[in-house]
Amino acid sequence: MERAYFFDDGLQFSCTECGACCTGDPGTIFINKEEVAALAAHLGREIEDLIENDLYPLDSAYSIKERANGDCWYLVDKRCSIHEFRPTQCRTYPFWLSTLRSEKAWETACNDCPGIGQGKRWSKEEVLSELDKDMHREG
Repeated sequence: MERAYFFDDGLQFSCTECGACCTGDPGTIFINKEEVAALAAHLGREIEDLIENDLYPLDSAYSIKERANGDCWYLVDKRCSIHEFRPTQCRTYPFWLSTLRSEKAWETACNDCPGIGQGKRWSKEEVLSELDKDMHREG
């Protein structure tokens, strides 16, 4: 028997590119080596330069630096300046284990993200697929 989830009928979400998920408390913004290479190419920079100036080592990969106030290094004028090339962690938001753990956790995320409850309805299978991508983002 399949496990029941509070999102069995799906969840609505469409990124508004508001930058709300790029701000706040400091944390880890995981970016794997393949994503680093793609981002460096997109920005027209050497991988080593990107690593030295914009990232810090984390396990077998990196994390994007944050500003003193907790904003992502790439947040510019309240917008993600690398949106098209953002890492899997960012790409899969809000379908993270922490927000899908319970309906209450999802509702809390709704208060922070204006895209939750808007736009596309993601099926349970799509939500679980995004969650799986986030949980296996090491690449």
